[in-house]
Amino acid sequence: MGRLEKIKGVQTLIPLFRRHRKAQLWIVGAGEYEAVLRRMAAGSSNIRFIGHQSGDQLRMLYDEAIATIVPSLWYEVFGIIILESFARATPVIVRNIGGMPKIIAESGGGMTFDTDEQLLDAMERLMADRDLGRKLGQQGFAALHQRWTAEVHIPQYLDLVNRVLESKKAKASEGTLGQSHLGQVCRKCQSPIPEMAAPTAGRCSD
Repeated sequence: MGRLEKIKGVQTLIPLFRRHRKAQLWIVGAGEYEAVLRRMAAGSSNIRFIGHQSGDQLRMLYDEAIATIVPSLWYEVFGIIILESFARATPVIVRNIGGMPKIIAESGGGMTFDTDEQLLDAMERLMADRDLGRKLGQQGFAALHQRWTAEVHIPQYLDLVNRVLESKKAKASEGTLGQSHLGQVCRKCQSPIPEMAAPTAGRCSD
Protein backbone atom coordinates (compact mmCIF):
# COMPACT_ATOMS: atom_id res chain seq x y z
CA MET A 1 0.00 0.00 0.00
CA GLY A 2 1.33 3.44 -0.86
CA ARG A 3 4.38 4.68 -2.75
CA LEU A 4 6.55 2.13 -4.51
CA GLU A 5 10.03 3.33 -3.58
CA LYS A 6 13.17 1.41 -2.73
CA ILE A 7 13.09 2.50 0.93
CA LYS A 8 9.66 0.88 1.30
CA GLY A 9 11.32 -2.54 0.99
CA VAL A 10 8.86 -4.29 -1.35
CA GLN A 11 11.85 -5.66 -3.31
CA THR A 12 12.74 -7.75 -0.25
CA LEU A 13 9.40 -9.56 -0.45
CA ILE A 14 9.48 -10.60 -4.09
CA PRO A 15 12.23 -13.29 -3.85
CA LEU A 16 10.46 -14.78 -0.83
CA PHE A 17 7.12 -15.00 -2.64
CA ARG A 18 8.77 -16.40 -5.78
CA ARG A 19 9.91 -19.31 -3.61
CA HIS A 20 6.72 -19.53 -1.54
CA ARG A 21 4.13 -19.78 -4.29
CA LYS A 22 1.22 -20.96 -2.17
CA ALA A 23 0.93 -17.40 -0.81
CA GLN A 24 -0.32 -14.46 -2.85
CA LEU A 25 1.47 -11.09 -2.80
CA TRP A 26 -0.71 -8.17 -3.90
CA ILE A 27 1.33 -4.99 -4.33
CA VAL A 28 -0.88 -1.91 -4.03
CA GLY A 29 0.42 1.49 -5.05
CA ALA A 30 2.52 3.21 -7.69
CA GLY A 31 5.85 4.98 -7.86
CA GLU A 32 9.23 5.42 -9.48
CA TYR A 33 10.45 1.97 -8.37
CA GLU A 34 7.52 0.08 -9.88
CA ALA A 35 9.30 -0.86 -13.12
CA VAL A 36 12.15 -2.49 -11.17
CA LEU A 37 9.69 -4.42 -9.02
CA ARG A 38 7.77 -5.64 -12.04
CA ARG A 39 10.96 -6.96 -13.62
CA MET A 40 11.84 -8.76 -10.39
CA ALA A 41 8.38 -10.37 -10.25
CA ALA A 42 8.17 -11.31 -13.94
CA GLY A 43 6.79 -14.82 -14.43
CA SER A 44 5.44 -15.18 -10.90
CA SER A 45 1.70 -15.78 -11.10
CA ASN A 46 1.27 -15.35 -7.34
CA ILE A 47 2.56 -11.75 -7.39
CA ARG A 48 0.12 -9.11 -8.63
CA PHE A 49 0.46 -5.36 -9.10
CA ILE A 50 -2.86 -3.72 -8.25
CA GLY A 51 -1.87 -0.09 -8.82
CA HIS A 52 -3.04 2.91 -6.84
CA GLN A 53 -6.30 2.30 -4.99
CA SER A 54 -8.49 4.35 -2.69
CA GLY A 55 -11.93 4.41 -1.12
CA ASP A 56 -14.05 1.30 -1.42
CA GLN A 57 -11.52 -0.51 -3.60
CA LEU A 58 -8.80 -0.10 -0.99
CA ARG A 59 -11.10 -1.16 1.85
CA MET A 60 -12.06 -4.27 -0.12
CA LEU A 61 -8.40 -5.21 -0.54
CA TYR A 62 -7.82 -4.91 3.20
CA ASP A 63 -10.91 -7.06 3.84
CA GLU A 64 -9.69 -9.81 1.50
CA ALA A 65 -6.11 -9.87 2.78
CA ILE A 66 -4.90 -12.44 5.31
CA ALA A 67 -2.45 -9.78 6.51
CA THR A 68 -0.89 -6.47 5.52
CA ILE A 69 2.90 -6.66 5.25
CA VAL A 70 4.89 -3.46 5.88
CA PRO A 71 8.54 -4.21 4.95
CA SER A 72 9.94 -0.66 5.15
CA LEU A 73 13.73 -0.44 5.34
CA TRP A 74 13.88 3.01 6.88
CA TYR A 75 12.81 4.27 10.29
CA GLU A 76 9.11 4.92 9.88
CA VAL A 77 7.93 6.99 12.83
CA PHE A 78 4.31 6.00 12.39
CA GLY A 79 2.75 3.95 9.60
CA ILE A 80 -0.69 5.15 8.47
CA ILE A 81 -0.99 1.88 6.54
CA ILE A 82 -1.06 0.04 9.86
CA LEU A 83 -4.04 2.06 11.06
CA GLU A 84 -5.84 1.63 7.74
CA SER A 85 -5.41 -2.11 8.11
CA PHE A 86 -6.59 -2.04 11.73
CA ALA A 87 -9.69 -0.12 10.63
CA ARG A 88 -10.66 -3.19 8.58
CA ALA A 89 -9.68 -5.63 11.38
CA THR A 90 -6.82 -6.99 9.26
CA PRO A 91 -3.62 -8.01 11.10
CA VAL A 92 -0.29 -6.43 10.15
CA ILE A 93 3.21 -7.89 9.83
CA VAL A 94 5.92 -5.22 10.09
CA ARG A 95 9.68 -5.17 9.85
CA ASN A 96 11.25 -4.74 13.28
CA ILE A 97 12.55 -1.22 12.68
CA GLY A 98 11.55 2.32 13.61
CA GLY A 99 8.31 3.08 15.38
CA MET A 100 6.18 0.38 13.76
CA PRO A 101 7.00 -2.47 16.17
CA LYS A 102 5.82 -0.29 19.05
CA ILE A 103 2.41 0.08 17.41
CA ILE A 104 2.17 -3.68 17.05
CA ALA A 105 3.27 -4.25 20.66
CA GLU A 106 0.81 -1.70 22.06
CA SER A 107 -2.12 -2.92 19.98
CA GLY A 108 -1.55 -6.67 19.80
CA GLY A 109 -2.71 -6.33 16.20
CA GLY A 110 0.00 -8.23 14.38
CA MET A 111 3.54 -9.57 14.29
CA THR A 112 7.08 -8.32 13.65
CA PHE A 113 9.99 -9.84 11.75
CA ASP A 114 13.74 -9.36 11.37
CA THR A 115 14.49 -12.10 8.84
CA ASP A 116 12.84 -13.74 5.84
CA GLU A 117 12.43 -16.89 7.91
CA GLN A 118 10.51 -15.01 10.60
CA LEU A 119 8.29 -13.37 7.98
CA LEU A 120 7.60 -16.73 6.35
CA ASP A 121 6.74 -18.22 9.75
CA ALA A 122 4.31 -15.38 10.48
CA MET A 123 2.64 -15.81 7.07
CA GLU A 124 2.29 -19.56 7.48
CA ARG A 125 0.80 -19.20 10.96
CA LEU A 126 -1.84 -16.79 9.71
CA MET A 127 -2.66 -18.89 6.64
CA ALA A 128 -3.00 -22.04 8.75
CA ASP A 129 -4.92 -20.46 11.64
CA ARG A 130 -7.65 -18.07 10.52
CA ASP A 131 -8.85 -17.75 14.11
CA LEU A 132 -5.47 -16.28 15.02
CA GLY A 133 -5.80 -13.79 12.19
CA ARG A 134 -9.26 -12.76 13.34
CA LYS A 135 -8.03 -12.38 16.92
CA LEU A 136 -5.10 -10.16 15.93
CA GLY A 137 -7.30 -8.16 13.58
CA GLN A 138 -9.90 -7.51 16.27
CA GLN A 139 -7.19 -6.47 18.73
CA GLY A 140 -5.85 -4.01 16.20
CA PHE A 141 -9.35 -2.68 15.53
CA ALA A 142 -10.03 -2.19 19.25
CA ALA A 143 -6.66 -0.48 19.82
CA LEU A 144 -7.30 1.88 16.91
CA HIS A 145 -10.50 3.15 18.50
CA GLN A 146 -8.98 3.33 21.98
CA ARG A 147 -5.74 5.10 21.04
CA TRP A 148 -5.55 6.62 17.57
CA THR A 149 -8.86 8.12 16.44
CA ALA A 150 -9.56 11.85 16.21
CA GLU A 151 -12.13 11.49 19.00
CA VAL A 152 -9.35 10.29 21.30
CA HIS A 153 -6.58 12.66 20.23
CA ILE A 154 -8.38 16.00 19.90
CA PRO A 155 -9.34 16.28 23.61
CA GLN A 156 -5.80 15.22 24.59
CA TYR A 157 -4.33 17.82 22.23
CA LEU A 158 -6.57 20.61 23.51
CA ASP A 159 -5.77 19.68 27.10
CA LEU A 160 -2.05 19.89 26.31
CA VAL A 161 -2.50 23.31 24.67
CA ASN A 162 -4.41 24.58 27.72
CA ARG A 163 -1.74 23.32 30.11
CA VAL A 164 1.01 25.01 28.08
CA LEU A 165 -0.91 28.30 28.05
CA GLU A 166 -1.52 28.14 31.79
CA SER A 167 2.17 27.45 32.38
CA LYS A 168 3.17 30.45 30.26
CA LYS A 169 0.69 32.69 32.11
CA ALA A 170 2.07 31.56 35.47
CA LYS A 171 5.67 32.26 34.39
CA ALA A 172 4.68 35.67 33.01
CA SER A 173 2.97 36.52 36.29
CA GLU A 174 6.05 35.49 38.29
CA GLY A 175 8.24 37.60 36.01
CA THR A 176 6.03 40.65 36.52
CA LEU A 177 6.20 40.33 40.31
CA GLY A 178 9.96 39.87 40.27
CA GLN A 179 10.52 42.92 38.07
CA SER A 180 7.93 45.25 39.64
CA HIS A 181 10.45 47.92 40.78
CA LEU A 182 12.56 47.97 37.61
CA GLY A 183 12.59 51.28 35.81
CA GLN A 184 11.86 53.29 38.98
CA VAL A 185 14.01 56.29 39.94
CA CYS A 186 14.64 58.00 43.23
CA ARG A 187 12.12 60.82 43.70
CA LYS A 188 14.79 62.98 45.36
CA CYS A 189 17.94 62.53 43.24
CA GLN A 190 16.42 60.97 40.11
CA SER A 191 18.98 58.13 40.21
CA PRO A 192 17.83 54.65 39.00
CA ILE A 193 16.88 52.33 41.82
CA PRO A 194 19.17 49.20 41.77
CA GLU A 195 17.50 46.00 40.63
CA MET A 196 17.93 44.30 44.01
CA ALA A 197 16.85 47.32 46.04
CA ALA A 198 14.48 46.71 48.95
CA PRO A 199 10.77 47.05 48.20
CA THR A 200 10.65 50.19 50.43
CA ALA A 201 13.11 51.99 48.18
CA GLY A 202 11.49 55.05 46.68
CA ARG A 203 13.77 57.76 47.86
CA CYS A 204 17.54 57.84 48.37
CA SER A 205 19.19 57.74 51.80
CA ASP A 206 20.74 61.20 51.47
